[in-house]
Amino acid sequence: MFNEQNKVRPGLTNVQRLVGITTYGSPWRYIKTINDNGRRTIKRALRLSTGWGTRSRWLPLYGMDTLSAAKRERFLDKVEKVARSL
Repeated sequence: MFNEQNKVRPGLTNVQRLVGITTYGSPWRYIKTINDNGRRTIKRALRLSTGWGTRSRWLPLYGMDTLSAAKRERFLDKVEKVARSL
């Protein structure tokens, strides 16, 4: 939605939280080098539609292709813990 000055105005004001959950095959350093567009979309662009009072959280798993099964399980446990706290 836009206001009279053609600036974005939040239209999803009932949204209280945004949570992005993602996995990357590449390591953290590479993702940061290419600007991590998924995170930017969730934490910036989508948040403009919900208002600045919306809390956001990003749960990434970097380098998934080379991680052990135990580390992947820990990530799933973390995701479950965050989901239960919503």
